[in-house]
Amino acid sequence: MNSDVRVTDNASKARVHATSFDSEPESLTTAVTKLQGKQEKIEECMINLTKQMSTLAENIQRTETGVKNSSECWYHGTNAHDITKCSGFQRLANNDKMDAVRQMGACFRCLRLGHVGRQCTRSVSCSECGRNHHWMIHSCLSKPEAHASSNVLSWSKALLMISSVYSNAYPITTLWDPGSDMNLITNRMAKHLGLKGRSISLEVTRVGNVCSKFETLEYNVPLNDCHGNIHNVRACGISEITSEARPVDTTSVAALWGIQDKDIARPHEPKESVTKRLQAFFDVESLGIHCNPKCGNCKCGKCPLGSNKYSVKEERELALITKGLSHDPEKNRWIAIYPWIKSPETLPNNLSVSLARLRSTEKRLSKRGAKYAKAYSDQMQDMVARGVARKLTDEEMRNYEGPVHYIPHHEVLRPESKSTPIRIVFNSSASYMGHVLNDYYAKGPDVLNDLFGILLRFREKPVAIVGDISKMYNSVLISELDQMTHRFLWRNMNPDKNPDHYCLQTVTFGDRPSGIIAMTALHKTAEMLESEYTEAVAMLIHDSYVDDVIHSCDTVSEALRKLTDTGEILKVGGFQIKQWVISGDHDKVYDKKLVDTEMEKVLGMRWEPKKDQFIFKVSINFSKKYKKVHTEPNLTVDDIIKKAPNSLTKRMILSQVASLYDPLGLATPFTMRCKLLLRQLITLKNENDGVELGWDDPIPYQMYNQWIYLFTEMYELEKVKFKRCVRPDTAVGNPILVMYSDASNAAYATCAYVRFKLQSCTYSSQLLAAKSRVAPVRQITIPKLELCAAALSARMRKVIEKKSRFEFEEVLHLTDSMIVRSQIQKESHGFGTFVATRIVEIQALTNTDEWWWTTSTDNAADFATRPQHPSKMGSDSLWQTGPKYLTLSKEQWPISQPCIQELPDRSCITLTCDVKINHGQEASIIDIKCFSSYERMINITAMILLLCKRKSFKGLLHNLTSADLKQAENYWIKIVQREFAGDWEKRFKRSGPCVNENGIITVGERISKWLKDDWNQDKFILLSRSNPFTILYIQHLHNNDHGGVDLTLAKLQRKFWVPGARKVIKLIKEKCVICKKIDKPRMEQQMGQLPDKRLKPSPAFYNTALDLFGPILIRDTVKRRSRAKVYGVIFTCFTCRAVYLDLTEGYDTDSFLSTFRRFVSIRGYPQTIHSDMGTQLTAASKEIRNMMGKWNTSQISTFSWNQGTTWSFNKSANAPWQNGICEALIKTVKRLLVIAVGECVLSFGELQTVLFEVANLLNDRPIGLKPGYDIDMGAYLCPNDLLLGRSSNKVPSGPMGNEPDVRKRFTIIQTIVTTFWKRWMRDYFPTLLVRHKWHTERRNLQKGDIVLVQDNDLVRGNWRLAQVFQANAGKDGKVRDVVLRYKPLCSSDEYKGRKDRLVNRSVHRLVLLLPIEDQ
Repeated sequence: MNSDVRVTDNASKARVHATSFDSEPESLTTAVTKLQGKQEKIEECMINLTKQMSTLAENIQRTETGVKNSSECWYHGTNAHDITKCSGFQRLANNDKMDAVRQMGACFRCLRLGHVGRQCTRSVSCSECGRNHHWMIHSCLSKPEAHASSNVLSWSKALLMISSVYSNAYPITTLWDPGSDMNLITNRMAKHLGLKGRSISLEVTRVGNVCSKFETLEYNVPLNDCHGNIHNVRACGISEITSEARPVDTTSVAALWGIQDKDIARPHEPKESVTKRLQAFFDVESLGIHCNPKCGNCKCGKCPLGSNKYSVKEERELALITKGLSHDPEKNRWIAIYPWIKSPETLPNNLSVSLARLRSTEKRLSKRGAKYAKAYSDQMQDMVARGVARKLTDEEMRNYEGPVHYIPHHEVLRPESKSTPIRIVFNSSASYMGHVLNDYYAKGPDVLNDLFGILLRFREKPVAIVGDISKMYNSVLISELDQMTHRFLWRNMNPDKNPDHYCLQTVTFGDRPSGIIAMTALHKTAEMLESEYTEAVAMLIHDSYVDDVIHSCDTVSEALRKLTDTGEILKVGGFQIKQWVISGDHDKVYDKKLVDTEMEKVLGMRWEPKKDQFIFKVSINFSKKYKKVHTEPNLTVDDIIKKAPNSLTKRMILSQVASLYDPLGLATPFTMRCKLLLRQLITLKNENDGVELGWDDPIPYQMYNQWIYLFTEMYELEKVKFKRCVRPDTAVGNPILVMYSDASNAAYATCAYVRFKLQSCTYSSQLLAAKSRVAPVRQITIPKLELCAAALSARMRKVIEKKSRFEFEEVLHLTDSMIVRSQIQKESHGFGTFVATRIVEIQALTNTDEWWWTTSTDNAADFATRPQHPSKMGSDSLWQTGPKYLTLSKEQWPISQPCIQELPDRSCITLTCDVKINHGQEASIIDIKCFSSYERMINITAMILLLCKRKSFKGLLHNLTSADLKQAENYWIKIVQREFAGDWEKRFKRSGPCVNENGIITVGERISKWLKDDWNQDKFILLSRSNPFTILYIQHLHNNDHGGVDLTLAKLQRKFWVPGARKVIKLIKEKCVICKKIDKPRMEQQMGQLPDKRLKPSPAFYNTALDLFGPILIRDTVKRRSRAKVYGVIFTCFTCRAVYLDLTEGYDTDSFLSTFRRFVSIRGYPQTIHSDMGTQLTAASKEIRNMMGKWNTSQISTFSWNQGTTWSFNKSANAPWQNGICEALIKTVKRLLVIAVGECVLSFGELQTVLFEVANLLNDRPIGLKPGYDIDMGAYLCPNDLLLGRSSNKVPSGPMGNEPDVRKRFTIIQTIVTTFWKRWMRDYFPTLLVRHKWHTERRNLQKGDIVLVQDNDLVRGNWRLAQVFQANAGKDGKVRDVVLRYKPLCSSDEYKGRKDRLVNRSVHRLVLLLPIEDQ
């Protein structure tokens, strides 16, 4: 390769200016090719030899193993059971289990002998993790690996040693480097762990013996080992330890193996992508409601100061960009000099990298097909034809002596575009030797017009205009220096040709300052003709966004005039319009650039020009992206349930939610639900370790269903239409702006309505914009949230007034919070910081007399604070048109301006004295209803009486004496006895009433003297049972020991006499939460109605109940001393109560299905089967819980559904009576087994025989009424009468008949069946009508009730406290099952912020502590 190298002043730099590509010498090429071929052949021989030796060793070992161990269970050496069902092997420790598998040479997939895992033909995968190993050895293989390399066996051979180490219960990804002499930790992780370090100077020597010295912190990091020990490691803080992995070109590898490139493409997504995606989502949500400055108390240095539009740095950069722009009047083009902030002389020549990137691009295009390759070449030719790029000559390259830089280019797929399915992108951010071209440029300020304001003005007038400037960036030329630093290579997809050198002549999309250069040139072009085309210039300057022009005007003629003027203006700067779109169904003959389209995108929003309305398009797609394009089409509403992935992650959900673009907030009531679920998802923590879920961790199943349902509802949003123009055709005068604000526990929101007066003297209103915010995770009061909503409303009002062209006659702010409206009327001083700062902001943006109060039902913003279904947001809904009273005159509106004085969050002390003069009676100045403690009430009363007596606050410092307390008690007694004034002597004359020396009414004159000769009180003070003082005193006595009614009554009667006190004491005891916790009176409810399945005749086992019992020990058939566990299965018929008993020998689903198959082979498939849910068998033994916990209920249900059988499960856990027909029979089965077997241990076949005989005994039992008292009733009725046609299994003795006539045989059988059902209706059916317990109707549990949950596994003092989340009423309106919510605790009973857990429970297992009405 020949090169022209020119030496510069810097000895370490060299530039290649002219390069020609010649073929290498033939001799050298041939030699290299031969050496490579020989090396490949040697490697191939070595690989084949290694494989043959490995296969031979495996065959020898497999043969020896197969001879020695041919039994089903190689662990016990027996054929009695399979290794996959061996309980002895299952109980082994993990290390012993793996040693046994390896020693026997068993397959890791199926645990069989004779082959290894990679040769296993069984499609077996682990039920726990889904990997290719058996579930019995899952725990042996689930330990975290010591490194992440897939082709190493130990630390010593690891290519990259990575592991997860815990510090303060938080996992840290650790990279182990044996060659490093220091420990490093990122500052971000140290901050997350809460570590505090000391300042040090760190010197790091990098590759090339380059030393870097910087100031940092040294931390003491606690690390936990696998044994629970803590090791403190000193580590130095650093910003980043590893860098982002660059994208890997896998085209050549894919071609080598004959697979698709996308199947092995390495996922490359920067770690900041999620943050950027979230930031972009919330930037759209914040349009129109930014505070000033945007970051609050500005310390970022990026916000403009004072009244300036840009920061100091941005103004400097803008001046540099403006200075580099010059206009060429001959060409009518702008020429730009890029704003260099670094010397271009230091920019290296990256020709080699650009050539490699060209080859990579050519390979990808060739693989994609001729269509994409041709489209790419055509665009390159088009760029040259339009003057965007030009080919450099050899002479020009040799003569140029300035800096040179090449820009790599690649394709971007656009499958949604039919005209340009592929687009060329020049990557100015590509890095070469640490140099990035974009880092050499100043970015400049954001000169784009406010998107929110453009859309507001777009909705103002009847006729809308949307234009697109063609190739806006390419309309501005660049200088020679910038052209030579924007070189690129191209050879028309001919890999055998040396590439040609090109340079870009115009501003390139992708350059850091390209956007501001193009926008500045456009604005300067408009300013040049401002005096000639005033309206068109204003439209270009204020209503343009990058290359889009969005505007609205009054008439079509005005719109056409502006289109013509805009075209003339753009010609001066070398710009031109690609197309125009006008709203309405107008004739498009005025201009050839006017296009007729059904849908147009306007700044991301979808607009139908003919109908002049906004619509939403929902795009849900969970498929993987290849080159930022989904590999599968978008899902339809019918595909959501069928084709949605089995698990969702936070990253996937955020991607779908962020695709719903709504800058004006028109769909706020629906997007609010997305925000709430997203916030719940972000704060979700793992139930096992309490660590927040990662962005790629599957979300819980419950939230998965909520999101799938939400995505389904999202498609309903496509049916909602919003008018573009908010001004009616018959509107007169200027409009009124009505701002609503409201808040709830979940969110706060504001919405703006524009109200016009019509020619018919009526009024019309339309939604203009809306915004919402999710309430903070840390709960604050509703008045504070209402105040936040008011501040949001004030900010939006300010933006609307500033950006809109409407001149509003009046602006009204409506809120349904009297507190907030009153706070706005006050000065900010005296309030807390939170309230004061928002009051100041609201008062600065609005006038206080513009704020009005209305009810919640008349507040439109209330609609946005609660998630709504899209169907409630129609064109005539409250959301789009506002409350109905907006169509009336303002005098008829249900609004007012109240102002209350007692406001929360006031920081002041107020002393008031309320003096009331009551003639003849003394009034109490203390509200006894404010007290819950008798002693506290007496103490405060004594202090107030002491204060009044001494007439000074010094009395508060006085220690209370017993005399003071006695005086306070007498004070209250006298107030209570005012109820007896006038007739107390007549009402209580039988009790001997009198007045003592203190003026207190007492009773007990008739008590004998000898009863008074003790230290107790001789007379009893008379009190009323309904007075709050009496109730508070009785409650005080009860709270001392929480005794019974008689005990509390006895204590009360030592001092007071209260007629009817027993009823008061009972009521207090019933409401006492502590008594309920101690006594634990469980809830009851009237027994429910029987299901129809038990009341209607049906074939035997047509409706079947199923349950398990056991475990039962059995012995091995060969090894008599070996023991194993099996479980009994009972099937019983709902109607005739027939029984079928059998055994299942394993924990897995397949063992149960084998038993089920035996049942259906004999009795046929039932229509319905009812059983307990496996994880809900809390009342059963631990073994059965573990067994059914491993069942795959979906597999069992699917197996039954294929045969037409429906499987149902109990609603509530720990409620065996919901499957009572099985529980009662299990008790009888166990009793018969004890009688028949005793303590003997039988084999599987012997025990199965016993169970069959027990089942026959049960089917021989009488059901229903016993005929013993009436001989006319005949023999008793039993299930065998239906199964066998007789009561026992003995040979029938009745007349059988040998006639071959089929009809007679059918008549005999039909007669037997009819006789059974007649006797069933007579003897058994009446017994079903009687309720044997739970006869009384009780109070239904309600949502919000606080209950104790009975748990048989816990002692009574440790029952869980829960809240009723949902009450499920039956057909008769009685609640028997509820959904409870409680906080799960760890083993130390310490709450660590875990998520609520929801469980189903029967009311019969609950203790009602605190009803919702008493809270």
